[in-house]
Amino acid sequence: MKPNKTLDLIKASAPKTPEEARAFLKSLGLLKTTRILEGAEREQVETMLRLLGPGEESNSQRFWTEQWVVGDKTYQHTTGEGIDELAEITEDDI
Repeated sequence: MKPNKTLDLIKASAPKTPEEARAFLKSLGLLKTTRILEGAEREQVETMLRLLGPGEESNSQRFWTEQWVVGDKTYQHTTGEGIDELAEITEDDI
């Protein structure tokens, strides 16, 4: 059987501890949970964010996104072309 160099490289670079595995998954953005806020909860969070003042803004010509970091949560308000979403992004603690 012929040795597979790609497989050997993957095995050599694979995380060896749970901490290394978590750091690797975090670097890929795979430990985040996003949920869209609606109704009364959205109104409460919008009030809190207004009290914090303007967040970090970005514009991709079609969408406008404003982002705030509050404690361990990130809030993103995205508007444009039929979208008006307030998302809460939390990093999972596995």
